[in-house]
Amino acid sequence: MTRIDERASDNTAMDAVVAKKGNNRVTLKELNGLISDVQEYPLKLDSNWYVVSNMWWSKVLEAARQGFVEDIPPIDNSSISYKSDEGFFLRSNLAESIDFHLLPEPVFNRLKEVYGLELTGRDYICRKVVSKNGKPVVEVYPRIVMVYLARDSSRYCELRLTGNDTLIDLRDRALKSLGLSGVPPERLRFYIAHGDKYELVDISQQNVDTYFDTAQKVYVDVCNPDNTWFINNERHANSKNDFASNSLTSYSFYDTSRERQGLCVKGACGLQNLGNTCFMASALQCLSNVPELTEYFLSNRYVADINKKNPLGTHGELARAYGDLLQSMWSGENCSVVPRRVKMTIGQFAPRFSGYAQQDSQELLAYVLDGLHEDLNRIKVKPYVPDDETLEKLEEHEQAEKSWQAYKARNDSIIVDLVHGQLKSTLVCPVCAKVSIKFDPFCFLSVPLPPKEKVRQVVTLIFNSKRRWAKFTITMANSTTVQDAINTMKNSLQNVGNDFTGEIVVYSIGFGELSDEVRLLDPAEPIYIEDKNQSLYACQVDHNPNTHKIVVIKNQTQTGRTLSLPMVFTLPSPDYLTRSFLADRVLPFISDTFMKSSLEMCLNDHNSKVGEERDQYKLFYMHGSNAVPFPTTDEPVPFPSGVHMHTVVFQWKASQIFNQYKGADLIDREVSVSSRKDMHLMECIDLFTKQEQLGEEDSWYCPKCKKHERATKKLDLWNLPQILIIHLKRFQYSKWHRDKIDIPVVIPIKGFELNSKLANERHEHVKYDLIAISHHVGGLGGGHYTASALNKTTGKWYEFNDSSVSEIAAPSDPMVGRTPYMLVYRRQHVTCDNMPPDANVEEEMEE
Repeated sequence: MTRIDERASDNTAMDAVVAKKGNNRVTLKELNGLISDVQEYPLKLDSNWYVVSNMWWSKVLEAARQGFVEDIPPIDNSSISYKSDEGFFLRSNLAESIDFHLLPEPVFNRLKEVYGLELTGRDYICRKVVSKNGKPVVEVYPRIVMVYLARDSSRYCELRLTGNDTLIDLRDRALKSLGLSGVPPERLRFYIAHGDKYELVDISQQNVDTYFDTAQKVYVDVCNPDNTWFINNERHANSKNDFASNSLTSYSFYDTSRERQGLCVKGACGLQNLGNTCFMASALQCLSNVPELTEYFLSNRYVADINKKNPLGTHGELARAYGDLLQSMWSGENCSVVPRRVKMTIGQFAPRFSGYAQQDSQELLAYVLDGLHEDLNRIKVKPYVPDDETLEKLEEHEQAEKSWQAYKARNDSIIVDLVHGQLKSTLVCPVCAKVSIKFDPFCFLSVPLPPKEKVRQVVTLIFNSKRRWAKFTITMANSTTVQDAINTMKNSLQNVGNDFTGEIVVYSIGFGELSDEVRLLDPAEPIYIEDKNQSLYACQVDHNPNTHKIVVIKNQTQTGRTLSLPMVFTLPSPDYLTRSFLADRVLPFISDTFMKSSLEMCLNDHNSKVGEERDQYKLFYMHGSNAVPFPTTDEPVPFPSGVHMHTVVFQWKASQIFNQYKGADLIDREVSVSSRKDMHLMECIDLFTKQEQLGEEDSWYCPKCKKHERATKKLDLWNLPQILIIHLKRFQYSKWHRDKIDIPVVIPIKGFELNSKLANERHEHVKYDLIAISHHVGGLGGGHYTASALNKTTGKWYEFNDSSVSEIAAPSDPMVGRTPYMLVYRRQHVTCDNMPPDANVEEEMEE
């Protein structure tokens, strides 16, 4: 845990901090300038930055957007802190831009001056900029290490570390504080406490980020005069919780837990959480259960492929660390291991994964696969392969083959053999129609999910009979289409046993409640309307509105005042709009729906005869903005060429015969529904291969137009790998907001076929079986990664939750879940170059 005042500036007196509201004012222009400064302000070593909660910062942004700067409350960090007897502490595992934001000192001081602090000791969170891997970063969580003497825990010291400190620095400072400076190094051992387990520390010139989270307990063990150790004596050495090896020289990075010795299953081995490393454990467990790759490492055949001179790799260090890890996991002797060497190696070559912040399992796996590929690249000297513009003149299959050969000339490894496939990319210039086709390799299919449903739209459904109306509140995404909403309403009606027939037309009424300006909504357009002056209605119609003409009916007084909601009808074939259609189909509906009683009774109440019914209204049809009198005979009203809709106006003499305009009393049920229940994995792939138009920022240079254009782009599957990894893009990111899409996805388990999605008609017919899943549970920032995988040796599924492993039932086929984040599929009947057949893989892994 990290105390809030841990990094307060030494020259800032806490007594001087302004509490509550200040007396100064800030203009909207100045506030917007301060917000811009947050993004542009440089990070300088030893400068102060301040942590503010996302909850409070969102109020600042909203006030700036609305222009009400006086609505901003005092700075409030209650959502990211907690109080104990020792003071206020920053909550663990907070994520920047999700839970908190960082403000440079001038911005924070100005906002504090104007708006004050809600609570001084809690809301003033100052942090220093330090150097980490040669780059300046704000150290939100200063590393506090408590060092105890193993034989006497009442003797301890508290050390504050930075990312530049080494373990030698930690040792020397701890020994000085504990009065042990004179003890020879060989008579000292340092252990990290994992609960009641101990892990021996390798004291070498290593960055403390390798070992320590934000708060850690370390024990110093001093060798006894009889050359025994306190932690390694009989009391601890035989303990089922002992993590210690026998000596520093024989130290293993994968100190093993012996608590279930003799009961461990090969491959069913947990990975100790080193501090927010569940994302790494999840990714590595998925990779460990790829039989062909694991056998390649277990047989040590990878050693001959190590490419130490490849500047794009890790000089073989990642390959060796991963190989050693697999040996421990698949030995059958360990039920859990500590993957510190893998983490250390990854952090050394990819600094974004150093430290102990929560990360993304897919990003980690992507780095590991790329790192292993470069470490094991059989091409020792990569030849220069120039872009060949003549390839686009070839037939697609020949172009694809030559593109793959060019890629393989520089990239040839077990990772390429197993995991890499090929995509076809088609770009079309919107100006000159120039078509550019490229074939590119891929390692992952990162497929999109529909946006998270976060808006609500009210739609009132009007039936074409005497049935009462239904008011739907549809929870949906901004991109949900009108057709999606129509399908949702139909499904809802059918689920409750309604015999719903016909079609639905959706339209908006705008510019005030009594307006009758109507706009028909296209089924393909988004249905969400932000304008509060518009309402959405839907009419049940008798015919398909895409193939039949549409008539909008309006009821008005002679002065043009609206008497009822506009209504929508479809014309029967042959699409003739006649007076008889209005009398037979429309007028009875108006009478039954909007009038106080039947039309006949209304006419009698107003001293009119039924035979004089027509005298109670005049009929007009709209021609542009002009009202044209309707023919007195039954001759059809012509539809202008290309016009699909006509508007007809009933102009009534007696307005008293109508009920209230809105017809609220006609609604007898309100239904809340979601526009999306679940999504099939194949639909995600459809979204991945859907044609899209490029944005301005990623426009394409058209060689024919000689300038950048917003081309259309389409991706297609061309060649599928033996191991297919699909990444479900559950996380949405924007400048100020991040969100998780937790829609359930329908996932095939066995026999998953993708041939229908292949643009390569010569591709062999393939089926895939699911062998591993990386799961993400919870929201951003506070979520947790686990994995489930099929063990090739036992044929059983196991769940991996950090160091815990348990056998589980095979997933139902198909499975439906909100937690799957990354899927690993294995092609049925797999054989590949340089690899033994499937049966031999099983035999070698069982040995």
